[in-house]
Amino acid sequence: MTLTSKFSTKQRVLLSLIFVVCVVVISLAGLNSMRANTETPARVNQEYQVPGVLIAKMLELASQNRTLALTAVQHDPRNSEAQFIVEPFSSLRPQVERNLNELNEIQQAYLARSLTDQEQRQINNVIASHQAFLDTGVNAVFDAVESDNFDNAKQAFYRQLEPAFARYREEIAALERLQPNEVAQK
Repeated sequence: MTLTSKFSTKQRVLLSLIFVVCVVVISLAGLNSMRANTETPARVNQEYQVPGVLIAKMLELASQNRTLALTAVQHDPRNSEAQFIVEPFSSLRPQVERNLNELNEIQQAYLARSLTDQEQRQINNVIASHQAFLDTGVNAVFDAVESDNFDNAKQAFYRQLEPAFARYREEIAALERLQPNEVAQK
């Protein structure tokens, strides 16, 4: 015998209706709470989380350009596995250019923020190290490959691009360390 069997049909319907209303109210309260949680971080996101996202995206785009340069080197006709490279060489440089355009926009967005003196110095270091990575690394590799000088392309990749990319990663890491670890409570 259950608890509800002691009640009349009208009472059971009333209890069911009360239960449904409680479930709906609790659900709406939960949804409202979730909506409040997604709206509040917008302010916080602008002040604290966006710099971290921007920094991560800068590193990601530079990493993609590093990978594109390595792919360019692998297009060497003497490379027995060159036949397995799916992307044609002609598509690589335009991808690098798109990444550079996006990276420039991200750097401009970062610079548009209110920066401390230390952040300003560090973002300038990041930009300078990226330019070195680009000039002595990525462009040198592509120029050599476009001239069918794959030996120079390999040397440029391993002797210039890789060390320049390592310096860029260090500068990015230093910039990242300047970001707050926790969101300040206001």
